[in-house]
Amino acid sequence: MKNSSQKILFPFIITALILVGCSGSNTPKKAASEFLNAFNEKDYEEARKYATPETIKLVDLMESLSKMSTTIDSVKHNKIEVLDEKIDGETATVTFREEGSEETEELTLKKIDGKWLVHITKADISAKENSVFNTEEEGLMMESEETIEINADSTESAPSN
Repeated sequence: MKNSSQKILFPFIITALILVGCSGSNTPKKAASEFLNAFNEKDYEEARKYATPETIKLVDLMESLSKMSTTIDSVKHNKIEVLDEKIDGETATVTFREEGSEETEELTLKKIDGKWLVHITKADISAKENSVFNTEEEGLMMESEETIEINADSTESAPSN
């Protein structure tokens, strides 16, 4: 009798083990970690796998900016540590920081088709001074935009001869 009950339980045990083993792969923390570390290493193709369509547009923009940059990126990028996740229905907020840093940041994720994806919009970026996308290329672009604005202002107010 023992042998037949073992045969019946075996498929259930295997199924339970598979479900438990796979359950950790589809969490906001895991998706955020994969996205942030891929983005940090400029692996934009990998980062897109963990991004909503809105976020993919921003990743595309950053990839274009990094390709246009003539400087060689010699800065060592620390890994990103994902600290916490808070799930509220189909939305999650993940808290993270750069390894070795005390400063924490938050990232929003959405569950789309059963998969957690990082959701960053242009409004999110403009609302945060220190965002995930705060890069040297962005700083250079902002400086040149400010210079253009300053030059335009000075030419408007210059007295004419």
